[in-house]
Amino acid sequence: MSKRCLRRPMTSEQRAFACQHLGLAHQQAHRFARRWSMSVDDLIGPAYEGLCKGAIGFDPTLGHRPSSYLVPR
Repeated sequence: MSKRCLRRPMTSEQRAFACQHLGLAHQQAHRFARRWSMSVDDLIGPAYEGLCKGAIGFDPTLGHRPSSYLVPR
C-alpha cells in the first residue's frame, strides 16, 4: 500500500501570516539565486511553498521570531 501525503488546509490566520512574510520568501529566493547562479524565477515557487509550510507549522506562543522559524524551511 502506498503512503499518501496528507495536506492540511491553511487557516485564514496562517494565510494572513504567509502574506505578511512574502517579502522574506522573495528575499531568500534572491539570496539563493545569487549564491547558486540560478534564476530567481526558478526559486520563487519553492520559496513560497516553504513559506506556506512554515506558516502551517509556526507557533507564535513559543516566542520564536517568524524569520528564525521560516528561513530554514
